[in-house]
Amino acid sequence: MIFDAVVCVGPHKVQTAKLAIRSLQFFARPRRIYTIVNSKFFAELRSLPENGCPITLIDEDAFIEAVSLPALEQYLTQRTGTSHGAGWYLQQFLKMAIARLPDVAGHYLIWDSDTIMLQPVEFFDANGRVLVNPKEEHHKPYFELTEKLLGFGRSVSFSFISEHFMVNTGYMRELLQTIESRAPGAKNWVYAILDQITVENLKHSGFSEFETYGNFLQVHHPESYCCRPLNSSRTGATFFGMSPNKWDVYYLLKQDYCFVSFERWNRKKGWRLWPAKIRSAGIYAFDCASNIVSGRNKRELEIAAALCN
Repeated sequence: MIFDAVVCVGPHKVQTAKLAIRSLQFFARPRRIYTIVNSKFFAELRSLPENGCPITLIDEDAFIEAVSLPALEQYLTQRTGTSHGAGWYLQQFLKMAIARLPDVAGHYLIWDSDTIMLQPVEFFDANGRVLVNPKEEHHKPYFELTEKLLGFGRSVSFSFISEHFMVNTGYMRELLQTIESRAPGAKNWVYAILDQITVENLKHSGFSEFETYGNFLQVHHPESYCCRPLNSSRTGATFFGMSPNKWDVYYLLKQDYCFVSFERWNRKKGWRLWPAKIRSAGIYAFDCASNIVSGRNKRELEIAAALCN
């Protein structure tokens, strides 16, 4: 199946995003990688080699009409008294808006910019159904919102919120059209969503693009996907910080994870990283020597070098 990839990059995740993009190029081989980021980071991300997967940079503040970080900050401040969360909401809307690009593929893979793929992952089954990675989260405000927007609440016993989601472009367009058609007047779909979130929920976590799209699939296109769990970890930053080197990536490659996320909320800094960093450096050095002598671990060493050099 031909698909594109979409990576939204926040201002504090540029270094990790570089690794995430290289890992997509190496293991997933999408047709194109749309990278949505503030334009001030364009020069830094243009330095990434394309490696057979062209990278298209998109300015996050000029992609959706009337929607930008300053515009959302102003909207949130007017309703809640604070602009907190504007970037979090913006990146979700950007991932949905990609569906309306005229040249986007029939499917596109949303991939978190703080997540590094460590082995090939299947995104479709033998019948062409999208493979979903189910989780256990259940945040009630998300479904209070879908009830208002779409007329239904939680439709499955699991969560669609994961580090990635393979989206059917046509179905996402259908979802956006449905939101617009149910909104009063000719309101922009982004503000049609935000207006339906209560002030209290808007201050915290009032919307999930994955839960909204996933439950829309379940109600309207249940035959289009099936679930398969993947072995992954969200603790990369706890051990290696937000900028893992090739020793750290090599260590993770040997743990049999499909992917590992480096999340800022649970990161460690400075001397707290030393034990894990020393361990990964020691294992890397030992296995490099082993490779020279016997050729063992050659594949993992090559992958770590490819992702980090």
